[in-house]
Amino acid sequence: VGKNRWTPTGRTRRDFHNPDTVTAAGDHEPLVTQEEFDAAQKLVREASEKYRPKARPSFELKDWMGGIVRCADCGCTLVFQRPRYFVCNGYVHARCKSRQSITVDALHDAVLERLHADLASSAPLSYKVSQSDSSVHDLKILRQQAEQYEKKLSRIRDAYAAGVDSLEEYRRFKEEIDCQQSEITARIEELEAKVDPAAAARQLRESIAATLRTLEAPDVSLTEKNSAVRSLFDSCTYNKAASTLAISYRLFI
Repeated sequence: VGKNRWTPTGRTRRDFHNPDTVTAAGDHEPLVTQEEFDAAQKLVREASEKYRPKARPSFELKDWMGGIVRCADCGCTLVFQRPRYFVCNGYVHARCKSRQSITVDALHDAVLERLHADLASSAPLSYKVSQSDSSVHDLKILRQQAEQYEKKLSRIRDAYAAGVDSLEEYRRFKEEIDCQQSEITARIEELEAKVDPAAAARQLRESIAATLRTLEAPDVSLTEKNSAVRSLFDSCTYNKAASTLAISYRLFI
């Protein structure tokens, strides 16, 4: 995106979010736009959060709830078993004493019922806000850049006052800095607005509605349905003894 990175305390190797690192706009031509970069980072982040390490990809699963539900006792994933039910993988491998099992149809009904109820409810929902990998760090960088541009403005004012720069040069430099400052201010406001609780709650219900449309559409593939649920669910835990299915949502912003 046309930025330079420098860490005055020394090389950081792959520590990309080192607090000592300074990132500033460079003079070279960017390879991609900021929008393209942000979109790519969002895809990477969503994939890393949707699929736990060693998790099977959606196209290998037998059902759209595959790889999502976990046992309330041992935390293992419930796996698909023939003819059509899910059971705790820990129990299957003799690592869990609880045979957490549920039929596929019962699980589907429970999930859809919960989604419809939460969409219609005005009560607060349990969810985790998943910000961009570097959104907090980005804010810090952007604020640093804003301070740097203020210093640049001060320097060009001094240069003009000292007669080093002409009025035309001063105006040109100031216009460039003002333009860059406006872009930074807009980015800061955009990132700060994303953490507004009321806006997050509205966005969550929009995500629930979109997931329901995907799950209830007759022509949507198993892979697409599984991906939609993974995007929405932060956790889903089944407790057979208590007959409960606890869902906590995830909200990407």
